[in-house]
Amino acid sequence: MIQHKNILVLAPHTDDETLGCGGFINKLSSDNMIHAVCFSYCGVYTLKTEFNNAIKKLDNNITSQILDFKVRYFNRQEVLDKLIEIKGQLNPDIIICPGRYDVHQDHEVVYNEAVRAFKDLTILGYCHAWNTIGLSDLRLTIDLDENNIVSKNLAMNEYKTQHHRDYFKDRSWIGNKERLEVILWRY
Repeated sequence: MIQHKNILVLAPHTDDETLGCGGFINKLSSDNMIHAVCFSYCGVYTLKTEFNNAIKKLDNNITSQILDFKVRYFNRQEVLDKLIEIKGQLNPDIIICPGRYDVHQDHEVVYNEAVRAFKDLTILGYCHAWNTIGLSDLRLTIDLDENNIVSKNLAMNEYKTQHHRDYFKDRSWIGNKERLEVILWRY
């Protein structure tokens, strides 16, 4: 398993990190330094609180940052500039971001600019099945234990403003494994 690494998790919007790889984040948190960056709280101030509370449910030691990008209007150059700034500040070893087959426009921008900014590092992509079209390359299967699954569900519970969405109501898609796409592997 991954140990003693500085891991950067990129979430285009609040809840993307939890939905995409919350169990994996919880699994990694005891042996690594994790920093989560959310690009947009979608103009809903309550989501800022929900994001911070959810991150703490994944692990109290995760640091987080919420940026103020306008949802569905991410400027590629501004995202790239911010990622380069973050790279200089945090010096991460591993990046976890949306996968390459995610069709949400903000997720696509974060993925594309993460590959540009961090092409010299290991990059893993998480998947939202409801946003993914095409052939995904989800070859990295992470086994989750009961604690990882409970932490993911507790984090999801913090997103009260999102409970009307189908994937929050019916959580049967959450299993004892999370699958990630290996975008770049630099070890």
